[in-house]
Amino acid sequence: MTVSEALPIKMWTNDEITFNERLDQNVDLQCFFQEFHNDDEIRLQIADDGDFAYQLVIEDEDENELERLDFVFTASPTGRHDVAFTPSLLTPAIVNQKIRIRFIQLENIVLSPDFADSSKWANSGAGGNWTIEEANTHINFTGSAQESKELVNDTLADSYSGDIRVRVVMNQSDSADVVNIRVGLGATDHFFATDGLGDYTFDEIVSGVPSFSDIEVQASSPGTDTKLITLYSVHVFPVSDGVEVMRSDLIRLSSSPEANVVIKYKSPKNFDLLVYNTEDTYYTFRLKGRFYYGRKKTEQQSEELSDSVIIVVASSAQKQQLLTVNDAPDYFHDQIVAILQHGVSGSVRIPVAEGGATIDWVMADGYDYVQPESDGYPFQAANVYLTDKNYFVRNLM
Repeated sequence: MTVSEALPIKMWTNDEITFNERLDQNVDLQCFFQEFHNDDEIRLQIADDGDFAYQLVIEDEDENELERLDFVFTASPTGRHDVAFTPSLLTPAIVNQKIRIRFIQLENIVLSPDFADSSKWANSGAGGNWTIEEANTHINFTGSAQESKELVNDTLADSYSGDIRVRVVMNQSDSADVVNIRVGLGATDHFFATDGLGDYTFDEIVSGVPSFSDIEVQASSPGTDTKLITLYSVHVFPVSDGVEVMRSDLIRLSSSPEANVVIKYKSPKNFDLLVYNTEDTYYTFRLKGRFYYGRKKTEQQSEELSDSVIIVVASSAQKQQLLTVNDAPDYFHDQIVAILQHGVSGSVRIPVAEGGATIDWVMADGYDYVQPESDGYPFQAANVYLTDKNYFVRNLM
């Protein structure tokens, strides 16, 4: 499990002390609260393979659970679990209060979910045989033979019941016929259906499942075209057995947050442990500061002639704007740097006015800290000039 420093919210593992929990006799004890607008979309991600499932729990400052959301798993090309929510759009809305975020990990109960140990799986009943291979368990349907045998795993360590999360990662090739996948949890069946060629990740919660101690997977199709069905993995997660693995400090939600500078960022490729694809939307981050003062950064290239006369042969200019970050703890500055570095290969935007120009910024200069006046003060301010990626003027003499 990997969580990027560039997420909009700082998360701590369970063996770490959060900033507001610390007890340091050499530093003043002051709390810091990240801020978001009630209407901000908050996106979070865990980079991980499919051996676990994750949930996000939102609590109030008294640790009462307000909402529980499921991370959505994407298997390819790199395992990632994503969740997004807008506080004001939740039911009921969660607004104008402090909240804490917790990451809950759900453990898979299927032995050899990727079929690496073929002895854990067996063909049973009528239909065509599955060929059981690691991450490549498959069956060919032809003509009227469009149903598989049950692929059974009866090696669960215990019996389970309640809300169960089922994840099937698979591929369909050679025909776009609908394929139905049945997952049996004891006496309870749950169905998924394809709608064409390609890879699929089915990941859903089945509520109120009676006690079961085995699972079975079966494929069938109403069509008659030849087609290849490949199972990459089958996971089953009891929801009630989840354990907390990470948490945030308290976060302040408001209709008028003091964190007035909004940074939108994304990348066309994986960056700083965040997994991206081309369809990703922007992450939203807020800080308290100012993004206002501009300047032209100029450079000149000169040459010395044989008579010791120096002439300018080229000049260039870049448009920059100063981002001032108000007092904040070190971890918050680390977040800002990781986010601004997205501008190298991706897009960093700071909206300054409704309907204003859309500019992609890059951190081409250093991130300069302003040292606090007191050695015991736990916060620092910072300044950094951001450069307009698309503004560059070069003149040759």
